Amino acid sequence: AVDSLPAVDAGPADEVCFDIALDSYNLAGSNSIGSSFWSVKSGPGTVMTFGDDTSPITTFNTDANGFYELYLEATNGVCSAKDSVEIMLNPYPTASFTASTEICDGSEAVLTFSLSGEAPFEVVYFDGVINDTIVSSLNTIEELLMPSITTTYTLVSATDNNSCTIYPNIDQTVLVTPQPIADAGSDAELCFDLVNDVYNLQASQNVGSGLWTSSPAGLTFSSLTDPTATVSSSAYGTFELIWTVDTSICSDADTLYLSLNEIPTAVISTTDLEICIGSSAELTFTMTGMPPFSVTYNDGSDVITVNGISTNDTTISVSPSFDISYN
Repeated sequence: AVDSLPAVDAGPADEVCFDIALDSYNLAGSNSIGSSFWSVKSGPGTVMTFGDDTSPITTFNTDANGFYELYLEATNGVCSAKDSVEIMLNPYPTASFTASTEICDGSEAVLTFSLSGEAPFEVVYFDGVINDTIVSSLNTIEELLMPSITTTYTLVSATDNNSCTIYPNIDQTVLVTPQPIADAGSDAELCFDLVNDVYNLQASQNVGSGLWTSSPAGLTFSSLTDPTATVSSSAYGTFELIWTVDTSICSDADTLYLSLNEIPTAVISTTDLEICIGSSAELTFTMTGMPPFSVTYNDGSDVITVNGISTNDTTISVSPSFDISYN
């Protein structure tokens, strides 16, 4: 008997993207006559199987990506022939995506893409309006953005140097918080009674919660968190009051200066309770407070003002021609 020599073809060389957990490679061999048998000549896998190793058209599975050379051998009686096919099974890249969770309006958000595979990479993400593309040779890519409103970003795809593409469809939302605007109110200077008076604050803010602080010591607030709190004081002087407004991530502060001046007191006295006509009497004014002083007194017929008194005690000479009560 004369047996025919099989004409065997293992198929064309190929390079594909291959997920070892999910994919099977489709072999497309052919054999003109007789039986067929697939085998592995070389490759990095430790577990390598064929869907049907006796069929020229079958599938190949492996537990490792890389370069493989496979044999297809055909036998017809005493005649045999074989052919090999080279296939490159490239892994898909991996990609993860994180972003700043919350920013102040006017601040930058950071989108971070972490990649594995063969660089360079092409990353496509959706910014809520359009797709944006980044090309980078880095495995970690940071994109700085300044959204004005809360925005959800989506990692659409990642492609490596082997043109292997994955579509993660990962969403990250960046919450944009309005920038607080603190207004502590206007500076003020006033006469103040430490025992009886309080000062009404008039602060405000657009968002968030506020807190009063002050220096130097001496002020007491009815509420440290109320923008319209009242303050009392145990001392005179100029105080710095700071109204600080915070949200979960943003802050702003404003300052007012409050000057509390002592309300002066004045006492009029004399030791000259009785004088001769044509003589003079000494009136003594004793004041508390901060000079210079302006003193106004009544001599019974006129109101008289004396300005520019630089001391807490001063004496004025008067020459009444009849009995007078000064006040």
